[in-house]
Amino acid sequence: MRKVCLFVLITIALSACAKKVIINEDINPNDCADKIFSWESGSVDGMEILILRDNDIHQINVAYNPAENCVYSFSHKIDKNENYEYFINKISGRGDIKLLEQPSEKNNYAVVMCIDDYLQAGTSDYKLELIRKKKQK
Repeated sequence: MRKVCLFVLITIALSACAKKVIINEDINPNDCADKIFSWESGSVDGMEILILRDNDIHQINVAYNPAENCVYSFSHKIDKNENYEYFINKISGRGDIKLLEQPSEKNNYAVVMCIDDYLQAGTSDYKLELIRKKKQK
């Protein structure tokens, strides 16, 4: 059963990345208040799915080689409520980084993102920040 769930998650992620779905592209991450997570360095060759829950990260290699030399840190836990919206601030890397899922009860309050270096030859170093902003009512 667990393998089936993982397969479904990977299929959804691949589909979202392939369709170039960009969530929250109209928000300027510099306007947001809290940096939650930093991926300070990591070489990606293919496609990586990052699942952030609480102050833990689970990486799933979807294509080509697993990410190497990954250095990351959490400055805050992912909230277990839906009062915040999360955004990615891409600092460097040649491919796309997309936010696939916001934390919700449905996904057990996880942020799911995709680093897509799939169509590029060789590896590329990536840096990113995950930022949260209080939802406006």
